[in-house]
Amino acid sequence: MQSFFINQESKKAIIDLYYKKLQSLNLDFEFLTVETSFGDANIIITGNANNPPLVLVHGENSCAPIAIEKLKELEEKFRIYAIDILGQPNLSEEVILNPKTDDYGKWMYEILSRLQIYKAYFVGISLGGFIGLKSLIYNQNRIFQAFLIHPAGIVNGNRFEVFVKAYLPFTSFKIQKKTICLKQFMKNTYTNEDAFTLKFLSKLFLTYRTKRLSIPLMTTQEAQIITIPLNIIAAKDDYLFPGEKLLNRAQKLFPSLKKTILLENSKHFPSKDDYDRIKELILETLITSKK
Repeated sequence: MQSFFINQESKKAIIDLYYKKLQSLNLDFEFLTVETSFGDANIIITGNANNPPLVLVHGENSCAPIAIEKLKELEEKFRIYAIDILGQPNLSEEVILNPKTDDYGKWMYEILSRLQIYKAYFVGISLGGFIGLKSLIYNQNRIFQAFLIHPAGIVNGNRFEVFVKAYLPFTSFKIQKKTICLKQFMKNTYTNEDAFTLKFLSKLFLTYRTKRLSIPLMTTQEAQIITIPLNIIAAKDDYLFPGEKLLNRAQKLFPSLKKTILLENSKHFPSKDDYDRIKELILETLITSKK
């Protein structure tokens, strides 16, 4: 099978950045490879084994260390299982699953069952949020509560706006290889820029055969299957999954919706302060569940 990377040197460069980000977090962690019927999945495990399990799934064109960084300090209260999604620039196998089937749900169920994880707190970011929804539809017995951060699969943004703010600067960068084009994409998409993300994306966009997944929207029938508490966080200035539109549909769609948060002045990738607010919500839920 052809690699998603244009050559081994480009793959090594991305993996080196993966390890650099992980090491910068100064965490005690272990790697675990879980064999699934779809391909081998890499998992980073951190936190005390006696703590409640928290399953963390990153977004598209990303990896587990970046997701861990966003929710760092939760490892003090949880046993975190950060999963590298198949077919993304990380350590899992280069296999793309079909989002229009139950593949993602089955894949996640295989991981949770083989790790013997029960009553997990599930945190999914963007594509990871969609995987969370597919997992709950497939089998929700091992998940206690879900926190979905601007999840894919509920609404889509305006096509013209997505074209102007994402496709044009992205394509211009691939053709011209000018940092100013990439910075324009980041300005539209990230609440705050940072040097690591700029370096990661510059290598990724030029050397990785990226193809945005065509994510189907949840149906009313699918949403009715989910009975565990859902918490959904959306960003007001997110052009990919507009926050107000997302929460409005979620409130009509999911009977088990527990709490929603609309992050003001936040884009598709929230700021550190926004993630602090998300961490507070997760910790509040943990405290409440122990009473």
